[in-house]
Amino acid sequence: MAEISVDDLQAVARSLGFLDTLPKDGTITVGVVHTADASQAAARTVDRLNAIPGPNSATFKAQSIAVDGLAGNQDRLDALLLEEGACADPATALAVTEMVRRRHIVSISTSPACLQSKCCVLMVHTDRKVEIVLNTELADAAGARFSSVFAMMVKRR
Repeated sequence: MAEISVDDLQAVARSLGFLDTLPKDGTITVGVVHTADASQAAARTVDRLNAIPGPNSATFKAQSIAVDGLAGNQDRLDALLLEEGACADPATALAVTEMVRRRHIVSISTSPACLQSKCCVLMVHTDRKVEIVLNTELADAAGARFSSVFAMMVKRR
């Protein structure tokens, strides 16, 4: 499994800056959701995310969450960052989307597979260029409101 790169994390941070429903300062708490076999990769993602500046004047506070502990998680979360494979299992994908809907938080992935499983609000991926895809139905269900400039720049599904 590919780890989330620093470039991807910086693109995620910039994308979150366009989310009107997130605090513009203070702390943005991000749950890094991972499978059992990706706990070390998730720990590295947590470290990388905590080391980069958050959007606007905010800072990140990332924490690792195993997919099997997601349903019982009661921590205050502003966003979920889905490690590759986190939504590969249909039951897990459903648990992620239910959490997004119930707790009104944004789920983000750097893997295009999240678009097929419909468990991410945003797919943000950098390669030679930045690609951002917005799942409008899930964004609406989460109550996520992005700036109109951002909404015009991204692909929609």
